[in-house]
Amino acid sequence: MNQLPIVWDAGYSPDFPKSHRFPMEKFQLLKNWVDENVSNTLLFSPKPCPLDVLCNAHDPEYVNAFQAGTLNKKAIREIGLPWSQGLADRTVLALGGSI
Repeated sequence: MNQLPIVWDAGYSPDFPKSHRFPMEKFQLLKNWVDENVSNTLLFSPKPCPLDVLCNAHDPEYVNAFQAGTLNKKAIREIGLPWSQGLADRTVLALGGSI
């Protein structure tokens, strides 16, 4: 029987305001469900996506401002999520996991 590959890191589910409409904890809850209900998995730990790769798809100034937490209020509002270092880290980690 083949193993089901799972890409996961606790950083996928950073602390997030409980009052926010986006349920960030859903990623941890899904991982918990898989652990309890799916046998024969193979866990992979992602590496963060290199910033030069992100800059191939996004404006480097935007990438750097997002990583540094210096985006203007309009850009943060367009993202729709409150910026935090955990969110910035999660973003590059999840993209790295996709790669």
